[in-house]
Amino acid sequence: PFSCEFCSVPQFQGKKYRERPIEDVLDEFESIKGQFRGLILTDENFYGHSKKSNERVLELFKGMVDRGIYQNWFGFTSLNIYKDDEALEYMKKSGCVGVLIGIESINEEALKTMNKNVNLRISIENYFEAIANIRKHGLAVWGTMVFGNDADTPDTFKQVADFVLDSHVDIMTCGILCPFINTPLYHRLNNDGRLFRTNFPADWKYYTSHHLTYILKNMTLQEIIDGFQYLYDKIYDTNVLRKRFQNAKEVLKDNMNAAMFAFRVNLDWQSVYQHLIQNLKELQTSGFYDEMLKQHNQSKKLG
Repeated sequence: PFSCEFCSVPQFQGKKYRERPIEDVLDEFESIKGQFRGLILTDENFYGHSKKSNERVLELFKGMVDRGIYQNWFGFTSLNIYKDDEALEYMKKSGCVGVLIGIESINEEALKTMNKNVNLRISIENYFEAIANIRKHGLAVWGTMVFGNDADTPDTFKQVADFVLDSHVDIMTCGILCPFINTPLYHRLNNDGRLFRTNFPADWKYYTSHHLTYILKNMTLQEIIDGFQYLYDKIYDTNVLRKRFQNAKEVLKDNMNAAMFAFRVNLDWQSVYQHLIQNLKELQTSGFYDEMLKQHNQSKKLG
């Protein structure tokens, strides 16, 4: 319901939340109790889109605790959950190991471009407090970011690496800003003549956030490759991951499942990052990006 520029969810599912009765959800949890090592609650954002949603979250996880339903689970939410200590505590008691939060950027101009107003309202200077308070309750924070926004520059990667290490985000995963079809981002880039993967349906395979599908504004292709490599070296080197795991064990000590969950995800994402960088290098080697960039620049000169 936040209408982020790049988000494809409203295009497929609409903006209206369709909510099941809490007792129905609790009955389902009870029916599968003990059958799974862990669950992902795939609601795109179970907290923060309305006052009612916040009340439902507390009712759901308090209900799990009251019924004795303990289940390791992971879900997606907004950063504004950090102020709700009661909800966070019941989430931990119900078995939560962590939450994925779309941080997206630590650049205010980038957030404005993306229409990420929920993060702008919190303000970037409060990110550190927000992350610390969620972790204080024993929950791992999985932050996601996107690169390639028009406000991004080569310096953005160093700024993000410093932020990740200084804030102690337990997991930070990222991708290339992806103009999913029919999103506001897609239409903006298409109107600017910057898209170059438009041979559908064959080019659908490039719309995964692991491929560049448009002309960058403030970076060259080499600079974004170097930026991702810098980020990998600074936060995903194995020795760095061990140090981050040690911090997670110390801070999330009341919930060791959360620390282990974060460490396993980080190890998995080592190879994911390498795959992303390899895709960019293959695009560079093909010469296709340079050709599209040349055509774009010529088009701008003509009109």
